[in-house]
Amino acid sequence: MSKLIVIVGITGNQGGSVASTFLQDPAWRIRGLTRDLQSDASQALSAKDVFKGANLVFSVTDFWKPFFNLANIARAKKEGKSIGRLAYELELEQGKNIADAVAREVDSLDEVGFIASTLCSARDSSKGKYKELWHFDGKANVFPPYVESKYPDLAKKTSYLHTGNFFTSWKFLPGRWSANQLPPNSVLMAATEWLTWPEWIKLFGEVTGVKTSYKQTTIEDIEAYLPGGAGKEIGEMYKFSEEFAYNAFQQGTLKTWDLEKMGFKVLVTTLKSYIESEDWVAAGILKGSKA
Repeated sequence: MSKLIVIVGITGNQGGSVASTFLQDPAWRIRGLTRDLQSDASQALSAKDVFKGANLVFSVTDFWKPFFNLANIARAKKEGKSIGRLAYELELEQGKNIADAVAREVDSLDEVGFIASTLCSARDSSKGKYKELWHFDGKANVFPPYVESKYPDLAKKTSYLHTGNFFTSWKFLPGRWSANQLPPNSVLMAATEWLTWPEWIKLFGEVTGVKTSYKQTTIEDIEAYLPGGAGKEIGEMYKFSEEFAYNAFQQGTLKTWDLEKMGFKVLVTTLKSYIESEDWVAAGILKGSKA
């Protein structure tokens, strides 16, 4: 009998990639859910048996769609709060609803039956310096603390995924599903490699033949370029990562190369390969013929 995976956020980068992989495995059936907080399914998530019979649940919450929603922007203004704060509250609510619903079906889950995409707590890691990095803390304040404090049985079957900055759509590769072979409560950083921004732009220039240089900007610079709160959110993410590392050096976090040492063959796309494969002209980044 086939197993059931339920994917929350199946239309997004992460959820869609997970679905693509499991569609190729006849041993698994897929049930997909949207992350749209305005949909009936999402609003009633905690009241429906959407995870009934699930062996595995993959969950990713959504900060940015609520952040850019015009109705939410108007609501935030009316309530006297930033759109970042409101998007944080909505993502927090969504994450708790997911945890509440999954916890009701904990008995049917595999040993590692709940995989939650999350990030480290910027507020805690920076000791309050970055207390408004909302798209980090909207995830981190649910996964893992809410799960661990309210649902200890579910916590024993839960592991967490941290994704780095995307240079292409994050994806699992066919035949490479190995999370159920890792110990419960594992934290995996899905990153191909670690580079500084100067190294990134230098490699881009070498591959494309474009003359490049690196100039460090301020949060204020990014705010001016991306007004309306997005620049501040993204700028603080970069500053936090610069000072405390993207995952705040969270102890025990497994990297891709750690999996290699454990005997898992991990196929990844290097940054160089991605730059070589991208059509930068079609993307509007470069002019003229493709480099």
